[in-house]
Amino acid sequence: MSSRPARHLVEWACERGVEEAAVMEALGLEGGERGGADDRLPVSRFLDALEFVVRELGGGEAPVGLTMTEGWGVELFGVIGYLIYTSATLEVALARVIEFKGLWSDAEEMWCEESRGVASVCWRVLGPERPAHRVLADMALSDLVGGTQRLMGRALPLHEIWLPFEAPKDPAPYEEIAAGASLRFDAPWMRVAMDAAAMRWPMPAGDEILHAYFVAQAASRHHLHAESSVSERARSHLWRALVGGAPSVAEVARSMGMSSRTLQRHLRSDGVTYAGLLDRVRHALALEHLESEVSVAELSWLLGFSEPRALHRAFKRWTGTTPALTRERVKAERGRGG
Repeated sequence: MSSRPARHLVEWACERGVEEAAVMEALGLEGGERGGADDRLPVSRFLDALEFVVRELGGGEAPVGLTMTEGWGVELFGVIGYLIYTSATLEVALARVIEFKGLWSDAEEMWCEESRGVASVCWRVLGPERPAHRVLADMALSDLVGGTQRLMGRALPLHEIWLPFEAPKDPAPYEEIAAGASLRFDAPWMRVAMDAAAMRWPMPAGDEILHAYFVAQAASRHHLHAESSVSERARSHLWRALVGGAPSVAEVARSMGMSSRTLQRHLRSDGVTYAGLLDRVRHALALEHLESEVSVAELSWLLGFSEPRALHRAFKRWTGTTPALTRERVKAERGRGG
């Protein structure tokens, strides 16, 4: 994902008394170096840092994500922000966000629907559920509703808001955002429904010439991102999604915003197949888990195998021996290295 939200998180947390060095460590970064604006960061590191900051601020149900985006302007989003700013209408702006979302994050999915005079903007986070997903949902809601209203200079004609988590003890912050619209908690994804007419509202700074320029810039960067890192992105998805069952190539492709055929074509160009990539990830994870005391049955489940016998066959192919003997060898090598 883009390092931009991580850089903002560091500043936001420091303003609230969290030590900068601690947040940087949670992000997996060293010293005071936050990286360039267009650098990439593993999604897992950003989620780790979000969870760390929430714990440092006292945890609980406080919706910190709702305040985290209050200072966000279009410049934070880089070229995507300028695409939004120069779009002709709100509908075009949202379409550009969806088109180039990979420049911001590979861990989120966004789409729009329209039916019977109601337009819905839908969003959800991808990957195994974890506490940071609640914070991401709050951030997305605050930016989509609050950020859009600040940019447009008027309130959105909201009908309903869905939120993908249980109702908090104090729903007042969400009721304030909904401004009279109905709220549904524990929904399958976030959904902001409004009058479809709002989608045709003109953007205050719409500029056809500048917009065309930023489209070209975004397309170029998006192409480079997709071409250079598709195997790594697929590998990262598999690394966090194996537990309980390996995802299909179609599921991985969908999470990356492309078709199965396109994903397989990119993998071939990188000299790997989906099956081969899956096997490599399983092998690497297996060696990592063998340093712990997980049982063979647990390890089979963690690696997404249907049964322990499948794990034994894989180990025979990878190492020529069994998981138990491989574990002994790994521990022995670690002991010699220590």
